[in-house]
Amino acid sequence: MRDARDAARSLRQFAKRGRVVPEENDPNIRELFVQNYRLIYRIHGDAVEVIHFIHGARDLVTLLRRR
Repeated sequence: MRDARDAARSLRQFAKRGRVVPEENDPNIRELFVQNYRLIYRIHGDAVEVIHFIHGARDLVTLLRRR
């Protein structure tokens, strides 16, 4: 999905542009919405790590419990 790739690449310059993930309540774990999906990422200093790319209808709390 080209939109997801473009959104992820934009994080190189604007890592804090996404909102804090409500289920995590950690300012270093953020998300961008890409169509019907949530691109969830973690900020590590100057680096960004994409940790989930899930459909918005999925239950994130259940997914996080499995980690």
